[in-house]
Amino acid sequence: MSVSKRHHYTPRYYLKRFENAEGALWRLDQDRAAVALGNNERFGYKNHWNTLRNPPPGYPPDWAEQRIAEIDGLASAEINRILAGDFSTDLGALAFAIALMTHNNPRVMRDLDENHADKVAHWSADFRLIVKLKTAMDTWRDYVPVHYAVQVIDSEDCDLRFLTSSNPLIDFSNKPTKLLPLSSRHCLFLSWDSRHRAFARRFVRCDRETVAEINKLTVRNAWQYVYSCTPDFDGYENEVSCTINSKHSNISHEHDCPAILEDLAPVSLDTGDCDMTNLTEDALESLMNQIHDLHVRPLAQVITQTLALLVKKDTLTKDEARFAIANAIGIITATTWSTDAKEDAARMLGDMLSVIDSL
Repeated sequence: MSVSKRHHYTPRYYLKRFENAEGALWRLDQDRAAVALGNNERFGYKNHWNTLRNPPPGYPPDWAEQRIAEIDGLASAEINRILAGDFSTDLGALAFAIALMTHNNPRVMRDLDENHADKVAHWSADFRLIVKLKTAMDTWRDYVPVHYAVQVIDSEDCDLRFLTSSNPLIDFSNKPTKLLPLSSRHCLFLSWDSRHRAFARRFVRCDRETVAEINKLTVRNAWQYVYSCTPDFDGYENEVSCTINSKHSNISHEHDCPAILEDLAPVSLDTGDCDMTNLTEDALESLMNQIHDLHVRPLAQVITQTLALLVKKDTLTKDEARFAIANAIGIITATTWSTDAKEDAARMLGDMLSVIDSL
């Protein structure tokens, strides 16, 4: 089986929504002040960005990329439903995709290298990947809004369009709201402010001035690349890109780097090596706890298989494995999953106790 190598930190399904009718997309590189023509496949990727260089036995090198692709598929379907006028969804899948776009991008690692070199210089490529993915898993609920609406460019304003960027979520430090361009004609308004209750879950016409202001914020928020369905960036290339924690901006780019370092860097990790089996078990267990009823059965299987692998490698005692399974069952019981989903996952985890005992 072939292993993928072209991994998009800005998902293809997302960039595709900003292409023109012929499938063309233009990219403004702010670092080089250069505009390039391409499409959703050619932009927003790095080779082997999500590749595990030293995966645990039984895991392909592109295991993480495969899981991200599953989340992207769910998020894309969720956007389709919203743009079709179905506002019943709570945006859980899209929130997880937003967390991945926010924390699993090159700018995060570049900032860590520049600002915390003494702490991250010894990190292996695999450990860096796990840090990014676990941060996304730990924070995705922060992107599920209480209220949301879709701002729409009127069909008569054919000369207007929304831009997007390699850092698409516009996060205000002084307001309980966020903006996410969804396509060249739509922008998602996310709010945690009770005053927006009446405004929520509907389409709202976006006037010319508002479109211009959102595009300015998009350009300022981009860490390097800005994308457009037209080659003319209307002077937005002259906007000054904000840097992390810029005192001149009311947009927050902060990724809370010190907290990430303190929470995820083991004290014993003093070389480039890292115990990938242990990190993978932690990440999978966290994923099981957080993604509700998405892929309940496969996730339960992967968690229990990983626990069994750890016991065999003597990195986890049987008692610790039993405790982890019991904890997972307790978490499942407390979720809002359907009764069938709870029973299915709990039964599978319970059955694995006998497997652990037989090792």
